[in-house]
Amino acid sequence: VRLDAPRISVPQKVLNAFDIVAVVPETDDAFRAACASPDVDLVSLACGARLPFAVARKDVEVAIKRGAAFEVSYSHAIAQPRSLRHLTATGLRLAALTNGGRGLVLSCGSSEAWRVRSPGDTAALAAMLGVRHTDGVVGASAARAVSAGAARKYN
Repeated sequence: VRLDAPRISVPQKVLNAFDIVAVVPETDDAFRAACASPDVDLVSLACGARLPFAVARKDVEVAIKRGAAFEVSYSHAIAQPRSLRHLTATGLRLAALTNGGRGLVLSCGSSEAWRVRSPGDTAALAAMLGVRHTDGVVGASAARAVSAGAARKYN
């Protein structure tokens, strides 16, 4: 779900139909709302360009405390190397704010197979971004987000 509204209201029908609810905030208010909403499991940040809002420590801490994760997509940096700086800036900021990458998910975010990288390559990218436990961004953080979504779905 692309989000530019200051509030998030996900219908119960949608919550019951999906194991995980991810949003792509497009404004500062939408980012703040996504971090605070109990209905959002994954806050996805498109890193192909500079983010149109600041990633605030307080918002990230609220999201992590309630079990949400942050997804950073690397496919733009592979397709257009100039966007690597945006990926790096966002990734470094999130790694610092999430205590070394806790709750950070790196994903390809592309429908084109040539952009997909192996778990080893993704872990190396995570290390470049300052993530201490690189295996977490490939599996553990994503699994935690799915578990949080499943717990919400069946409660």
